[in-house]
Amino acid sequence: MSEYDEIPYGGVAAPLSHPARLALAARFQGVAAADPRACRVLELGCAEGANLLPMAFHLEGSELVGVDASAAHIARAEEARDRLGLDNLSFVHADLREVELEGEFDYVIAHGVLSWVAEDVRARILALAQRHLTPNGALFLSYNCAAGWASKAPLRRVLLSRAAGAPPAERASRVREVLAHVAGSPLRESSPHAAALAAQAASALQHRDAYLVHEYLSEHHHAFDQRELRALAEAHGLAFLTELAPASNVAGLEDDLLGTLAPRFGEDADDLADVLLGRAFRSSVFVREGVERERSLDRALEGVVFRGRLAPSDSRFSLEPDVAETFRTASGAQISVRSAPLKAALVEIGRAWPRGLDLAGLLSRATLQLQVRRALAPEAQLDDAARAGLVTDLLELGRLGHLELRLGDPDVAREPPEAPRVSALTRLEAERDGYVTSPHHEVVPLAPFARELVRALDGSRDREALTARLREAVEAGGLAAEGPGGEPLSTEALAEALPALVERTIAELTAAGLILPG
Repeated sequence: MSEYDEIPYGGVAAPLSHPARLALAARFQGVAAADPRACRVLELGCAEGANLLPMAFHLEGSELVGVDASAAHIARAEEARDRLGLDNLSFVHADLREVELEGEFDYVIAHGVLSWVAEDVRARILALAQRHLTPNGALFLSYNCAAGWASKAPLRRVLLSRAAGAPPAERASRVREVLAHVAGSPLRESSPHAAALAAQAASALQHRDAYLVHEYLSEHHHAFDQRELRALAEAHGLAFLTELAPASNVAGLEDDLLGTLAPRFGEDADDLADVLLGRAFRSSVFVREGVERERSLDRALEGVVFRGRLAPSDSRFSLEPDVAETFRTASGAQISVRSAPLKAALVEIGRAWPRGLDLAGLLSRATLQLQVRRALAPEAQLDDAARAGLVTDLLELGRLGHLELRLGDPDVAREPPEAPRVSALTRLEAERDGYVTSPHHEVVPLAPFARELVRALDGSRDREALTARLREAVEAGGLAAEGPGGEPLSTEALAEALPALVERTIAELTAAGLILPG
């Protein structure tokens, strides 16, 4: 029996592992990866299918296969698949040491597996990838890093000792007991070491019980140096292609740091950067050694949409080229922009949210706005230099994390219809857990009120009917909600606030890209 049969992992989608993300990352590195809309995907260690189910739902022309050693995981994954009627998704219950697979896959995913299995299983994962990847295929690996885990390893040893011999039902509570003590240690006020540990513990306490148990109490755990992992990959004919997730929230910091370190420290630069940044986790892409590469910006941008939830700070913004305007992003960052084409483009991208705009559509809209605002003569077009400069600026904002570059633009509502509707996948996810997955493979947490509302959004109810449905749940005593300031609402106050709460929640779901067009 797998340890995951006793305590199923559950989990949510891994956004960075989506074939569209991998295809785009490969393209920008010169590798002609397969079209995500018609590809074969293999996930090794798929757990309950939280990652593959939304992929299969939205990638109807693709074939997906998940493998996991836990019978409980596979049973729950197959139940969800069958309820959604996904005939492009199959699951295999097998030990990764023994599983035999057929055919080639364009994308192989091993998310959160490599660091938590025995050495022979790690080797087998890479061997399976090497054997089954198509010539231009991409392997997604996520794993713990030695640099960031150096300070966590002693805590893991204490937690292992504390939980030793405890029945499965008690293991999480013992982990939480220790973490709570560390998070609240009085030493954090006087010791930088204790303060760092307290911050780690407080962050860990935000996770689910299953995550804590498997992250800290797994029988096997190995955190990698980059030299070690890349040597292991090379031994199986695989080469590192690119890293998908920055280690720092400071925009561009890691790229700039590597640019400084690489000329002096060569192959040691990545490990040194991990040490300096305290990186604890990586999401990396590998390809076959010797894969053909041909970099072409035009080819890389085919089918790409630019997406961003941003707006000018001043509604009366200027498009004059020497006037700086500030744009606010969803993360709270502020971008100062002088370029007239870029200002116009960012306004149009913000207006399109939660949809995106491809380059041709964006250029057309930005040009029209420049003409209307008399920053460009009527009928005039942006010249080649202006177009090239705008593309360069957009790519830089993407590198810094202020804009998203996506392959494809799912058909979601910009404004909610009278009878709002979410997909069958979203309703099923809301029924099973407090998280749902957007068509862009983003994880959207749902508060209890939103979760109850989502389950009713099948397109058959208008606002009045939805409010009545939620009122029944309130009166039954099974629903709570918060006011605009985060304050808990009493039953009486909640009943009175229901129409506004329904409207506000529908607007939030629309902004998250979950509401479908009417």
